[in-house]
Amino acid sequence: RDASGVSILQVLTQFRDITAKVCINTVEWRDGSGGGDLPRPFLWHGENYILKMCDDVDFLSECDTLVSALKVEKSKMIGNPLMLPNTLQEEDADAEALDATVTDSKKKKERQVLRAAEKILRLEVKFKDAVEAASDSNFTNNNNNNNPD
Repeated sequence: RDASGVSILQVLTQFRDITAKVCINTVEWRDGSGGGDLPRPFLWHGENYILKMCDDVDFLSECDTLVSALKVEKSKMIGNPLMLPNTLQEEDADAEALDATVTDSKKKKERQVLRAAEKILRLEVKFKDAVEAASDSNFTNNNNNNNPD
């Protein structure tokens, strides 16, 4: 706790909530911008901001006390901006079952927002990976076509 009584876990919870809202608001902005068939990235200093957020809290994995307090495995803190028990590369098989057990409407809404943000982040990473794979494939094909046998 700091002098005002705010704990680091409260700050991290607020950070996670803000990250989720940024994801959702970015998609709403994107949907309203008429970007066509391809998702239009929100750029910050020339970088896709949603993808940038994926690495923003990686440094937390180095603080054992925080990792323990968050109840997230150290290795799963990398590329996990929402600080959830599962990474963006993993589907949370228990998410639906856990969501169904939440009866408090405020907590249920919080979980829905987190799951929506998680889906947005996951789709953004998958799209980036697909673009990179296609680009690598085109580069390889172009190089093979330019090499006389």
